[in-house]
Amino acid sequence: MKRNVVISIFPMLLLSLAGGVLMLRLLISGAYAYGESQQALSDRYFKSVTVDYVSAKALSPGDVWAGDFQGLPALFIDEEIDGTLYRTAVYCHDGYLKELFAAADSGLSPESGLELTPCGSFEACESMPGLIRIDFEYGGLSAFGYIGASQEG
Repeated sequence: MKRNVVISIFPMLLLSLAGGVLMLRLLISGAYAYGESQQALSDRYFKSVTVDYVSAKALSPGDVWAGDFQGLPALFIDEEIDGTLYRTAVYCHDGYLKELFAAADSGLSPESGLELTPCGSFEACESMPGLIRIDFEYGGLSAFGYIGASQEG
């Protein structure tokens, strides 16, 4: 009698073990797919945030130009408010894309900027008259875009 019980339980144990292994494999493959989709979303986020943010800033009224901000490549937007010239600088410093809005003659340093998003490097240069190319890099990812330069004054 005991032998019949063991023989009848053994296939059920084997089936349960196979089901457990299958469920574990399914769980692992789901975790892998989740990790891959999270990485793809993170990559897309970096590219869209950096390029879209700087492009939207460049739509501000005023002069848009690429230049040098105390040794760092930067995008500048100059606008006059109540008779005072204000300058917005967008640049990369200490591992972050930063923005600094201040009076043009304020003499503020790159450390004063507001941290926007992690960024390894930023380049802004006039690729042809009236067109500025912006390049970003962070953690092996890169993104670029073009914005129109304007000189209203």
